[in-house]
Amino acid sequence: PAVSALGGGLYFKKGKIERFSAPNLPIIVGYTGEKGSTKILLEKVKALKNEYPEIIDDIMDAMEKIANQGKKILSENGDLIELGKLMNINNGLLDAIGVSTKELSELVFASRISGALGAKITGAGGGGCMYALTPNKQNEVETAIKIAGGIPIKTKTTDEGVRIEHE
Repeated sequence: PAVSALGGGLYFKKGKIERFSAPNLPIIVGYTGEKGSTKILLEKVKALKNEYPEIIDDIMDAMEKIANQGKKILSENGDLIELGKLMNINNGLLDAIGVSTKELSELVFASRISGALGAKITGAGGGGCMYALTPNKQNEVETAIKIAGGIPIKTKTTDEGVRIEHE
């Protein structure tokens, strides 16, 4: 919601939002039709962290490094191949801490197989949406998401957020 409202690239860290200019990226969002409970997922991750604190801390640190590298790519060189690889790594880490679902994973893998450079779940996970980076492959990824049982939404990023238009 924040990205849609504000536009551009947004970097979230410790409750603060940093906005930066980012290239327009072709994205396909895949919706599973399910909703996850952020509260339940956070409790699940917290319990896992209590059981394996050093391992979960290392995973969280790795995800922060991925986010930092992604921001650097988007704001500096726009290397979409590298960005896609980082998305895939991040999704694997999210899956490792238990916030993905079978349905989300199916959409992620269908997107990758059909040509997306990277694909990952959005938000807290547990259902809902994933997104795929799809330069020159939007139609193929859109079809793959449909076949995998999802609802595809073709879009692209922009520096412009929500606007009010008057007739």
